[in-house]
Amino acid sequence: MSDGTQARLDQDPLLTSVPEAEGYKVLGGVVLYQKLGQGGMGAVYRGRHLRLNIDVAVKVMDPPAGIQASQSGEFVRRFVREAQTAASIQHSNLIRVYDVNSEAGVHFLIMDFVDGESASDRLKRKAGPGPRRGLGEAEAVEITLGAAEGLAEAHRRGIVHRDVKPDNIMIDKEGRVRVTDLGLAKAASGESDSAPSLLTQTQAAMGTPSYMPPEQFVSARDVGPRADVWSL
Repeated sequence: MSDGTQARLDQDPLLTSVPEAEGYKVLGGVVLYQKLGQGGMGAVYRGRHLRLNIDVAVKVMDPPAGIQASQSGEFVRRFVREAQTAASIQHSNLIRVYDVNSEAGVHFLIMDFVDGESASDRLKRKAGPGPRRGLGEAEAVEITLGAAEGLAEAHRRGIVHRDVKPDNIMIDKEGRVRVTDLGLAKAASGESDSAPSLLTQTQAAMGTPSYMPPEQFVSARDVGPRADVWSL
């Protein structure tokens, strides 16, 4: 951890209740030292797993404003159940979920950290002036195929992503493609009860309009694997 790049995170509102050690927030045995991003369902941090001695990504859940106090228990139960399902899938083109837990009133996932860039960032980086701007055909095909293979494995295991987009496709420094945010996906087989799924309780988490199939605008709960194919 470099003092020149670390963010001590002591002022982060999502981490207020998380204990500190030597100036760093420590959550789930992970020393957090950099905030990677903020989304509609929470924030992602980079940290060092003390027992595994590897860098990991930690997603801290921030229940959307529409969640009532009476719904919070169901929110957490579904979060845990869906994360457990995602953790059972092992594939080289998917981000692996290592753990799901709660500490100090904070609910979080521990998952692979990808040292690289998103497909979105790569597109922006290569969008500059010049005759060779943009992704080449071979590169675009390689990224798409890698994402498709990861999603196909998720579909075989009964998981629909529902938010496939360039921001959720990572490319590491070795060129391997990894689909992210599978821990917040939906069981393709549906749910036996009538309560809405974790991700369908907020507009921000129902998908990204530019990449959503028509049926997902009607109901994010009822979409199947075809929705991911459309988005890809």
